[in-house]
Amino acid sequence: MHLVLLLFLGGATVLFSNPTYLIFKDTLFWGIFGLIILIYYMNNILILKKLFINIFDITEKGWRVVSIRWIVFAFMLSISNQIALIYFTPDQWVIYKMCTLVALVLFSMLQFSSSRKHRNPTANPWGMKV
Repeated sequence: MHLVLLLFLGGATVLFSNPTYLIFKDTLFWGIFGLIILIYYMNNILILKKLFINIFDITEKGWRVVSIRWIVFAFMLSISNQIALIYFTPDQWVIYKMCTLVALVLFSMLQFSSSRKHRNPTANPWGMKV
C-alpha cells in the first residue's frame, strides 16, 4: 500500500512540480492504516494478532489493547500530517517528518514495555515468543 501511494503521489509531485502530493501521502497512508485496523477490530478480528502471532506472545486482551493504541496513533499521525501540510513549508515538513519517525520508533518500542501485563507466561522479557 505504501509503495503504491509513493509511486502514484510521488509521480504527481514530479509531474506537477508540487511537493504537496508527496506530503499528502503520509496523511493518506496513516489514515488508511488506522482505518484498516479499526474496521477489523470492529468486526472482532485482530489483524495485528494475525500478522504478528508468530513473533509476540501476548494475551487476547493484550492484542486488543495494542490494536487500539495503533488505531489512535495512526489517526494522530494522519491528522498531524494534514495539519503540517496546511501550515508548514516543505522544508518545515521535512523536520516534522523526522520528528514523526522518531515518535514512531519510540511508540513501537513502548508497546513492548506497556504490554507487559498482557504477556503470556511463556513470553521472554520483551513479550516475544521464545
